[in-house]
Amino acid sequence: MKTQLFSIALLMSSFTFAQNWNITGNSGTNPSNNFIGTTDNQPLVFKANNNPSLRILPTGALRVGLNDTDTNPYTTMRVYNNDNPVLEIANSLGRFQIGKSSCNGCYGGGVGDTVLRNLDVSHNIIIAQPNDGNDGSTYFGIQDGYNGTWVKFFNNAIARFDGKIKAKEVEVKANVWADYVFKKEY
Repeated sequence: MKTQLFSIALLMSSFTFAQNWNITGNSGTNPSNNFIGTTDNQPLVFKANNNPSLRILPTGALRVGLNDTDTNPYTTMRVYNNDNPVLEIANSLGRFQIGKSSCNGCYGGGVGDTVLRNLDVSHNIIIAQPNDGNDGSTYFGIQDGYNGTWVKFFNNAIARFDGKIKAKEVEVKANVWADYVFKKEY
């Protein structure tokens, strides 16, 4: 009888310990049945001071921000803030921010503007193309969908503009062009 009671107690304790997760780490886990999450098509919600600040939707989309109720299925990751939401990437040399301005002058923009800003050591923002083949096969572009205009900067040092160009000043350097074509002998 004692052996049976001991076996039952041992079995019960193993079930109890199998359900616990330690804050110092866990071993022997199997992702098919050991995970932190939901199984009922509900979001996984993390709270701080009882405010929902991080949600993982059943679609796998991530929402970061206090009390954000957005469930847009087309957005994979959303950072939300009622005032001036900012997504920041930082290291010891500086910070790069993408912000949505909620007031005039916030982040250097007006209400509703999206602002890219680089702070600290350098204020440069560089958009680099990984294709350095100098073949014109890739470009960085800016498009105005309403007017159908665009600007494209190709990886072979060519820029193309489909639209009007207005400038306060234009500088043309003759020493960078093939001016030999104007010689009599050519």
